[in-house]
Amino acid sequence: MRQTIERERTQFGDAETAPRVLAAARSAVDPRLMRTSEAARYLGLGAKALRQLINSGELPYLQLQGKNSPFLVDRRDLDKFIERHKIG
Repeated sequence: MRQTIERERTQFGDAETAPRVLAAARSAVDPRLMRTSEAARYLGLGAKALRQLINSGELPYLQLQGKNSPFLVDRRDLDKFIERHKIG
């Protein structure tokens, strides 16, 4: 990692730009769909609380491979959920 940052610093010219470029590159490849454990962590909830939100219909989900496949949650739906529940 340190070598990568050093290489990026050389390429981008300063110590502050390289870490931002690396962070942007990492977020660019983050998956859009998350399993319930990942989605729960994203929201700062436990997996059980997230499943309750799904079961109540408050949070949309999808299953790509039939009834017994894992629940997947779209990152965009998680962001919308966060926006809906902001106070102030």
